[in-house]
Order: sequence, then C-alpha cells, then structure tokens
Amino acid sequence: LANSGNANACTGEKGIQDAQKMARLTAQELGIKEEMVLVASTGHIGKPLPMLQIETGIKQAKSLLSSEKGNEAAKAILTTDRSIKEIAVETDIPRRGKGKVKIGGIAKGAGMISPNLATMLCFITTDACITEDALEEAVRLAVNKSFNQISIDGDMSTNDTLYIMANGLARNKRIKTWRKKKKLRVKDENFDYFCQALNFVCISLAKLIVRDGEGATKFMEVKVEGAAFPKDARRIAKAVANSTLLKTAMAATHSNWGRVMAGLGVGRVMAALGAAHTKIDPNKVDVYFDEILTVKGG
Repeated sequence: LANSGNANACTGEKGIQDAQKMARLTAQELGIKEEMVLVASTGHIGKPLPMLQIETGIKQAKSLLSSEKGNEAAKAILTTDRSIKEIAVETDIPRRGKGKVKIGGIAKGAGMISPNLATMLCFITTDACITEDALEEAVRLAVNKSFNQISIDGDMSTNDTLYIMANGLARNKRIKTWRKKKKLRVKDENFDYFCQALNFVCISLAKLIVRDGEGATKFMEVKVEGAAFPKDARRIAKAVANSTLLKTAMAATHSNWGRVMAGLGVGRVMAALGAAHTKIDPNKVDVYFDEILTVKGG
C-alpha cells in the first residue's frame, strides 16, 4: 500500500499508529494477515496523514485491483516526477521445470536523490520460485549496482523504500544461492541468471529516475576503470558524480576536466577519513568525456 503527497515522516507516535492502521485496514479489505501488508509513503515531511481520505482510498483501491493496472499504479505514486518509471523483463531459467521467469518494477523519484537512495519508492514483483535468502541477496547486489549509485541533488530523504515480492508461480526449480552437488556446496547457476535480470531492471529504473531529476537537463554516467577493488571504483565514482561544480559544468555543456580531477581528490580524502585504503596515483589518471581524451597521465 503506497500513498503519495504525504511522507508520514517526523510525525511522532501518531505517524506510527497511522501506518499500522493503514496496514490493518488493507488487510481487512483483502482478507489477509496484517503482517503481509507493506506500507510506503512519499511527499511532504512533518504533516499528519489525512486518514479519512486514506481510508476511503483503500476501499476504492480494492475495487480497482487488476493485473492490467501496473501502469496506473506507476502514475499514482508520482510526486514531482514528470514521467512514469516502469519496466518488465522475461528471462530463461534453463535448469528443470518451466524455463521462463518474469520480473517487473515501477519506481518514483525526482528530487532529494543521492547514493543510498532518497525520496525514492520502488516496487518489484516476480513470479520466480526463489528462496527468501536468495531473493534478499539478489536485491542487495542489485541495489548496490543501481539505486545506491545514483545522484541528482545530493540530498538524502526519510522515506527510501524498495520492496520485492515473489509468488513462485513460474514453477521453475527453486532458485538458491548455493546447491549441494556430490556432497559439495556449489553456486546455483540459476541464481546468476536471476541476478542478471534483476540487475537490468534495477539499473534501468535507476537511470529513469536520474533522467527525470528535478531541473535536470543532462544525463551523465561516471565510469572508473583500473581500480584495485570494485568498492574503490564506487567510492571514486560517487565523489565525482556528487560534485556540484562538475554538475554545473555539465549543465552548461562545458568539459571542465579540472573539476573531475578535484572530485577524484575529494574521493581520496573521504576514503582517508573513513579509514579506507583507496589509493590514487594522479600521475596515472586519464580523463575521457565519451571517447575524447582530455587528460592523460595526470
């Protein structure tokens, strides 16, 4: 159950009670257990929820439930967004059972977007038969490659939410992170296939969020090559992507490579403050804007 326009954040104990009531009313309408209801809110911070409107909305929503209305749900959760964000894919799970698994997702978010999510709602569903542990691990990996890598205005929010739900109706062989093979513990190949599809869904939705950012006129990807470890590459890429100076240069279509170098320095300082071990040799840094080399060897 998601509501848009009111974040129900910083509303004290009353806000918690209202969220619990939303879950309880939804469960009663659907004839399910209250703990099966997931609640998400987005919008203005610090205002109490208009519970009379929400109670009416829950009853109306029940009568409108349909497997064909994903597009309308994607529209309903928008706030300052200019466009809906949705995607669905189908992937092959080769080993035994039915071979097709579907994954679909909708998202919203346009302002207060920074790595580690912010004012972002994302709901993903799949018909895959998958263990809870495997699904949790797949989401963790996908989020770190997608939503935790984006930045619009650098501000974080109070209502980050990503839900994924699997119903198992694809009837594929249950996906696990590991399998037993001849008394050995080996990686489940189907887990990798599922992760590839989920990564594609999350990365696609994350890019749609950035493209629809408040006031955004440019879309930029920061790629780091040659790092010793993936976490080092992510740390440096985030420092560059979050640079306000670089963002203003890109908005003006100005290839100010000095601001990229400054961002690399920020990344190095941040790593040092965090007791990390990211090392950058400025004499080995090359900077490209698309295919154009603007800095070679620092």
